[in-house]
This record gives sequence, structure tokens and C-alpha cells, in this order.
Amino acid sequence: MAATRFGRLNRSLAGALLLVLAVLMSATVLGNKEQEEDVSNKTCNASSTQGISVSVDTETQKVSFVCGEDRSQVQPQKQDKTVTSCYTNKELEDKTTLEELFGKGSQATVTNPSQAGKKSSDVTVSLQKLPEKTMTIYFGCTAESGATKPGSSAVGGEAVGGLLPAHEAAPSPLPNALRSQDTSSVGSSSESTVDLAAGARRLMVVANAHYEALKRYALAEDIEAQEDPTKTRCVVSVQVPANPAASTCTVAKQNMELEITSESKSVSFQCDTNIDNLTPESPSALILDESCQEQLKLSEKLPSASLTNTNSGYTFSVEELPETAATFCYKCSAAAADRKEVPEEGSNACNVKIKVSAANLDSAASSVATTRSVPLLTSGLAISFLFFPIVL
Repeated sequence: MAATRFGRLNRSLAGALLLVLAVLMSATVLGNKEQEEDVSNKTCNASSTQGISVSVDTETQKVSFVCGEDRSQVQPQKQDKTVTSCYTNKELEDKTTLEELFGKGSQATVTNPSQAGKKSSDVTVSLQKLPEKTMTIYFGCTAESGATKPGSSAVGGEAVGGLLPAHEAAPSPLPNALRSQDTSSVGSSSESTVDLAAGARRLMVVANAHYEALKRYALAEDIEAQEDPTKTRCVVSVQVPANPAASTCTVAKQNMELEITSESKSVSFQCDTNIDNLTPESPSALILDESCQEQLKLSEKLPSASLTNTNSGYTFSVEELPETAATFCYKCSAAAADRKEVPEEGSNACNVKIKVSAANLDSAASSVATTRSVPLLTSGLAISFLFFPIVL
């Protein structure tokens, strides 16, 4: 009986152990698969015809991508494994320094994997500060100049500068010519040296013709690359998000709350790059209610309020606070064909909610009373001096 119970216990423990191992192995496989997919999404290569897009992390202020083996050269060009510039347009034409945009010390570092046969470039962009509004910068991954392409043609079994892809590679005529020479020139000892020389010349002509064909193909390929550089490069779009601490209404925030008080009677804000349209359509004359849906006349709700457009965004000011506190709203949204309608909640938009504090009427009354009491006190003292002269 004891032996039976012991056997059942062993089988139960073994089953539990196998279950745990199966779960761990599944988790490992899934983790590796997700990691491979993540690396694939961040790799720019010949198959990435539309380029790739990556985003800077708001906490680390860094982002990484890979220039694949067939597009391993980073643009702008690196110096001592460091890239200090970036492009400001997708055509990779306008260039500026990373420090100018994101502060001193901003740069991209380029490393090459140590694995044998790997020619890709790992790029890590590190920024010192985030901008006030979302922006996009660009890098390029291009083919290495003079690099041998995968599957290039060969002459006599050796690669020839990557001039022809494998599917277009013409078979080398040298082995066939040699076999022909073997059967034709070594058949009889009576053949003259003239025949041998003629055979050698034929070999040279055939080899030269093949070489010229390769040169013509390479020249045509180079001309095509010069006429359309996009065929030999992959564009990396790097989205740099707005600084979360900035007074910028972003899609990530969805709502931004500001407050006007007796100490601070104005607030400033700006709409992010991709939602730079302000609603209502006439924000200097209209404003939204607290729900950010119903339009109100600003002159009726806050007669002394005004909205001005500045170089960095908008400034909302209130000269005289209302008797009762109230909350109003503006909405930043993406461009639309008709801006007369307020964008729906949950759309690509962000609400700027402005709480306007009530005026401190007690403090104002006390101030008025104090102001009026001063001249009364002065008049009283003057009258007392007239009727009750001071006796020395």
C-alpha cells in the first residue's frame, strides 16, 4: 500500500513538473517571437519599400532602429560611430544638427554587430530634451558603395563585385570554352602550336565579352540608382513626441486643464502639430461650454475676456473675474473639410479646459471701504483743528 501511494505521488510530481516546464518553454518561445517581430519592424532594408517609422520614448528620450545588411550605410554619414545631424524632410534633402533641435549632447550612435557575416548597423538616437510640439525627423539607410550583393554572379566560381543578381546571372562561358579546347586541341599530337594559339585567343575573346557584359549591367544599374536614389535607400521616420510638461494639448493628454485666478489672469497653450486646428471656428468670439460641445458667445459669458494668437500658440486673458466660477473649453483637432461642427469626443482631438475663478467680492468691498474711509478721517481731523485749537 505504501509503495502504491509513493508511486502515485511520484507520478503526480512528475506531471506537475512537466506542466511547469511546458509553460516556461511556451513563454520563452512567445517572448523570442515578439522580440524577433519587434526587431523586424525596426529594420530598414531593401524590402522596406515604404520605409519604417519609429517613435522616441518620452521617458528615456531614446529610440533605436537597424539598417539591414543590404542597406547598412547610415545617412547622414557618421563620424567615429556618431551621427550628429538628421534630415527634416522625407526626401532627405534638408539637414540640421540634432543639438540645434534637441539640446547639446543629442546624437545618434552607430554600432555593428560582432556576429560573423553580419554587416547591418544598429542605430540609437539619444535626445537631451523633447520639443514643445511633436515633430518628425528622418534618417536614411543606403546600400554600401561597391558592396557585393547577395546572390551575385560568379566567374569561375568567384563573386564578381555583385554586378549581377543570381536570377539574372549568365553562366560563365569559360568552363565550356575550356572543355571545348580540351576536346579540340588535345586530341592528337600532330596538331600544331598555331591551333593552340588560336584556341587561347578564342578563350580571351569569350572572357572579355562576358566581362564587358557585366560592366554594361553595372553601369546601367548605377545610372538607374543616380536617376532614382529611392531604389537604393530606405527612409527611417523618427517621431519625436512633445514634452509632456509643456503647455501643449496633445492626443496623448486628451485633456489639459488651466486656471485663471485673481493672481494670474491669463493662461497660454498651444495645439500639437497633428491637431493644430482650434475649435470653435472663431475662437476670439466664441468659446465652448464645460462639456466642450456647445458653443457660447464669449462677450456674453465673459465680457472682459479675450483670446490672442501668439507665435507660440494662444493666450486667453480675463481682466475682470465673474461673480461665479465657471469652466470653458477650446478644442484642438486635426484638419477637417468642415470646421463648423465640433469634433466628437474620442476623436483625434484634445480639450483645453479653462477654469475661471470667481471674483473675491468681500475683498473688493473691504478695499473700497478702506479707500473711502481715508478721506473721511482726514476731513474729520481738519474740522477738529478748526473748532478745537491746540493749546500749547
